Amino acid sequence: MLFFLCFLLISIFSTCGNADINTSSPLSIGQTLSSPNGVYELGFFSPNNTLNKYVGVWFKNITPQVVVWVANRDKPVTKTAANLTISSNGSLILLDGKQDVIWSTGEAFTSKKCHAELLDTGNLVVTDDVSGKTLWQSFGNLGNTIGPWAKTKFSGIPGIDASYVSPFTVVQDVEKGTASFSYSQLRNYKLSYVTLTSEGKMKIL
Repeated sequence: MLFFLCFLLISIFSTCGNADINTSSPLSIGQTLSSPNGVYELGFFSPNNTLNKYVGVWFKNITPQVVVWVANRDKPVTKTAANLTISSNGSLILLDGKQDVIWSTGEAFTSKKCHAELLDTGNLVVTDDVSGKTLWQSFGNLGNTIGPWAKTKFSGIPGIDASYVSPFTVVQDVEKGTASFSYSQLRNYKLSYVTLTSEGKMKIL
């Protein structure tokens, strides 16, 4: 009886949400990885009831599903088995049932002990367990393109003049050659996000 209860608990936790992804604990189809605050979730999804499967991050408790990031956008999983795991050199890789690589972070970090986790911000990060260094993050690998930024606002948009107060901020680190783009929530909503439509329009929802 005790063995049965332990097996049942393990099965429940494996389908409800993993703590992280590592070499011995991959994320398979049907499993999810949740952010600590319970807002975001990582897993496999099939858009528009297709058979193709993608690895993505979405809002956990929103219906219909709102996907905010996709890993294998151009290479869907077409088989019934696949898993997202960490390779021997620390890369995040997506394997099909035959262990063929469908997608990867494309980096050779030479880190033999690391893990991937989903942060409260919705950022999927790969972290070296020894140094604590972030090896890769989904925030640095966005799927769509933003328009020209003119210091405090987007340029070329009708109706945006000098009096416009932008909720967007761009911070640049010239020495590192990096930049981050963020959106500050102006309305008192629990959940808000920015999306780029297929027509090229940016919407705040």
